[in-house]
Amino acid sequence: MRKEILSHTDFHLARETDTEILMHLLCQELSGDQTPDLLDVLSGVTPWLDGAYNIVFLNAQGDMFVARDPLGIRPLCFAIDGPMFAAASESVALSQVGFHDKDIHSLPPGGAVIIQNGEIDVRQFAPSPKRSHCFFEWIYFANVASTLDDRSVYMTRKALGEELARLETVPIDDDTIVVPVPDTAKAAAASMAFELGIPCLEGLMRNRYVGRTFIEGTNRADKARLKYTPLPEVLRGKRVVIVEDTIVRSTTMRALVSQLRERGGAREVHVRVACPPIISPCFYGIDMSTISELFAPKFMNGNELTPKSNSRWPRASPPTASVISRSKRSPDHRSPQRQPLPGLHQFAVPHHRRHRAVPDRPGQRWHPGGTDLRHARAGPHQDVNGVHHNVNRSR
Repeated sequence: MRKEILSHTDFHLARETDTEILMHLLCQELSGDQTPDLLDVLSGVTPWLDGAYNIVFLNAQGDMFVARDPLGIRPLCFAIDGPMFAAASESVALSQVGFHDKDIHSLPPGGAVIIQNGEIDVRQFAPSPKRSHCFFEWIYFANVASTLDDRSVYMTRKALGEELARLETVPIDDDTIVVPVPDTAKAAAASMAFELGIPCLEGLMRNRYVGRTFIEGTNRADKARLKYTPLPEVLRGKRVVIVEDTIVRSTTMRALVSQLRERGGAREVHVRVACPPIISPCFYGIDMSTISELFAPKFMNGNELTPKSNSRWPRASPPTASVISRSKRSPDHRSPQRQPLPGLHQFAVPHHRRHRAVPDRPGQRWHPGGTDLRHARAGPHQDVNGVHHNVNRSR
């Protein structure tokens, strides 16, 4: 797309960012003597775009729109209260500035809120034949108090904890406790402990000045060791079931297992993960660009983690991991089936432009006619179509 834009002599790109490309596409639609309808502008830009985007536009005349991509990959919420309008990635941001819950709504995929000529309209600028929501929003990114696409983040994480409890095999006694990895695993850990009838205790204190280790590009292992402080008063002599929201590279968990034993004095450590195995890279705003850096693919046998995964965390008690995957229930709601998250696609892209190293099905390691996924890589901050990205969401 960047090459196509540069082929026009009236365009010049100063930087290699997706935002600048988007700006030029909008400018092209806005050019002309007459003031265009903003819905027509969005409809004209949409065929050029694929993947994840939320757009906020404001011109000198005060005309404005906010728009969400047709796949709805990233969340977008808005609120209207009389003449007041606001939009944000999460509902909790709008409630904290004074909007009532009844006035806060999720913008549907392919939808836009258009403010023009003193009027506010919610319109559909593109069809949305399928949805591709980012699961990381509910499990990890989003504030636990948010509601995204009419789904409570807290209730989603609570349900994952209940599923973990149903799959638990560790013997339960008076010395068994559940410990969450702060902070996003707290809801899952609490509901798991409640279902099992055992205490959920905060045996790990988080250092607020250390960033997210799976996002940070350098010194991940050092930061993981500094990220949490175990409490011997809570952990000593206990069988600890530690609950984590996700495992991407396992950087944090490897450091935690050792610290729970050595510094915390835990008798046993059993790792439980509320997220399905992450088996493919993501090129839509999350820093995991190669198969080889991910934890789960090295130990996948079909759709299940193999016993070899036990050896990944020295000093953990077997079984070290019981990785819950997304639950698909039969009509009687009693037979959960487990499977890892499928590989990502280049959404809505012609077949000849697809990245050939991305798996199509769970457990698949090579795309037909593609390359060895263990060495597949998009360049730093660059997606597979050559468009650069600099979007990393943080709370």
